[in-house]
Amino acid sequence: MSRIEPLIEYKDKIEELSIDKIEPSDWNPRERFDEEKEDELIESILAKGILNPLVVYKKKGENKYVILDGERRYRACRKINIL
Repeated sequence: MSRIEPLIEYKDKIEELSIDKIEPSDWNPRERFDEEKEDELIESILAKGILNPLVVYKKKGENKYVILDGERRYRACRKINIL
């Protein structure tokens, strides 16, 4: 049986990226972001730090990354300017 190569190369590593290289996804199913919940998340981030990293993928042919998971964390961090 032949091996099928994946179309996407996954990397299991954590990298620090410049905020300028990250952008929200146009395909995020969340249409609204609750300000009150965002404020609670900001309080948590300030108290405990970011417990889960953002999951991103690199845009083909560009040096930009799109958020796959973690847009609320991204928005909260942008709001308090910690990324």
